[in-house]
Amino acid sequence: RALAVVLAGAAAALALPALAGAVALERLVLGPAVARLAADYATLPLAVAAGDVLLVGGALALMCALAVLGVTRSATREPVAAGLERAD
Repeated sequence: RALAVVLAGAAAALALPALAGAVALERLVLGPAVARLAADYATLPLAVAAGDVLLVGGALALMCALAVLGVTRSATREPVAAGLERAD
């Protein structure tokens, strides 16, 4: 259980800045670039919808949780000493 908490903290430490960076990248770089390209055809909003951020954040949290569960399960399947004995 403690390993899962540590891994979840590590996943959150990576996922939260990644989500913030993705929102900033879309708002500051990709959105204006696409709006300039489509300026002659349509008007595109540059704002990031809160629902989109929540959807992407939820998907990211789900992927992190699945990764933490998988790594925790494989890491706690057998004692470390058993693996070291086999390596000899």
